[in-house]
Amino acid sequence: MLVAQVVMSYAAPLSRGDVLFCQEIENVGWSFEDKKLTKYRLNPFKIFIESENDILLKGGSLDGISMQVEYFLTAKIVAKTTFSTMVLNEREFIYSLALESQGVLISAECDVF
Repeated sequence: MLVAQVVMSYAAPLSRGDVLFCQEIENVGWSFEDKKLTKYRLNPFKIFIESENDILLKGGSLDGISMQVEYFLTAKIVAKTTFSTMVLNEREFIYSLALESQGVLISAECDVF
């Protein structure tokens, strides 16, 4: 399970128990070994606000990623791990991963319910 520090905000304040429903609109990976760009199946996933300090991504390619909330702002969530970055700006979500041998980019649209 990956753990990250998060800078969080949204147009409406988020609180414990809120769930963001997201649908991937692009999911691509690059392999240096194969020298090939691969498009992956587009999946739905959810962002759970478990507490003021923790969020969890469930479903799709991001299943099980846990993040620690650093602080809240107004319209954006920014999360980072050693090799990845996640940004949620209002409804637009982007996740990128850069490793020695591969890279991944996932974009999605999200709604709060």
